[in-house]
Parts: sequence; structure tokens; C-alpha cells
Amino acid sequence: TGGITADGLTVNDTIRLDNEDTTVSANDIFGDIEFYDNDGGSAGAGVTAKIESSALNTYGASNLNFYTSSSSGGARTALTQRMKIDGLGNVGIGTTPTNVLHVHQADATSNSYVHITQADGGSAATDGLSIGIEDGGVNAVIRNRENGYLRMYTNNTERMRIDSSGNVLVGKTSANSNAAGIELHSNDLI
Repeated sequence: TGGITADGLTVNDTIRLDNEDTTVSANDIFGDIEFYDNDGGSAGAGVTAKIESSALNTYGASNLNFYTSSSSGGARTALTQRMKIDGLGNVGIGTTPTNVLHVHQADATSNSYVHITQADGGSAATDGLSIGIEDGGVNAVIRNRENGYLRMYTNNTERMRIDSSGNVLVGKTSANSNAAGIELHSNDLI
């Protein structure tokens, strides 16, 4: 609530970016917000990031696109689209989304992960859970980076567990118990 005043201009409640074009085509830009760096250092002054609204189609649906620049050899690189939220609410990171969440690694020499961490375990690259694709995009990985188990559920009931020792338990939750189920031990015992 209230207003925003910057350089003598006061805006109350809503900032609107208008496009005067009365004919909308797919990918037309409705408006954008640019973040500008005035530092004349080695990278030079210029736009460092941008948020842009663009037409999804000719019917008024829109995308929200997020751009950033990086640096290479002390020089700022051109803006690159990093994330897109399309008119259906789908989110694409590194790509145009084809599903609710679509993550794409454009560098073929790098692995692509979704990394999930929590305060108790820490937030470093060696913490949490990673789900991704490795080895040129052909191998899928689920990686618990903590000293804990990995559980799989169906019908809201635990069906399989891989414990921190590498034992696979099907239909039971602890190794070497008398409970019904199957155990595959990391030391080759069944």
C-alpha cells in the first residue's frame, strides 16, 4: 500500500508498462524491467538483468521471462534467458517449459540436477538430495548426499528402502529384523 517516489516521480499502488501496439503476435514484448550497472570498470556500464513480459500467442496469454548476464575474462556477457514462466504457469529453467517444471542444462559437458536441501542438513553441494541426469544425458540419478536412507512409497505406504549401508529392503523398514519382506545386503547376502 502507499506510493513509491523515485527521482521526483510518485507511483501509487500499480506500475504499468504499456505496449501501444494494437496487434499482438506471438513473442511480441509487452514490457520489461531492466537492471542497469553504471560502474565503468572492466565490465563497463550496461544492463545486468531483465524481466520481460512477452506474448505467448495472439490471444493475450503471456510469458514472463527472466534474463541475467555473467562475466567472462572480466567482461559482462550478453543477457541470456535463464527462466520462463509461460501463460499456463509452467516453469522452465534453462529452457522453454514443456511441463509444470522443466529443467535443462545447456552445457553438454555438465550434469543436470535438481538439488533439494534443508536447514538441518546444510545447503552445500554435498548436502541434501539431488535428482538428475549424468553422463551425456543418458543416465538418471537419485542421490541422497546425507548419511540416511532413501524410501519409496506407493498408496502412502513405504514399500522399499535403501538404508545408509546400501542394504535394499522391500516390504520392511530395517535390516536383520524378523519382519516379513526381502533384504538385499551390500555384502552380497540375501
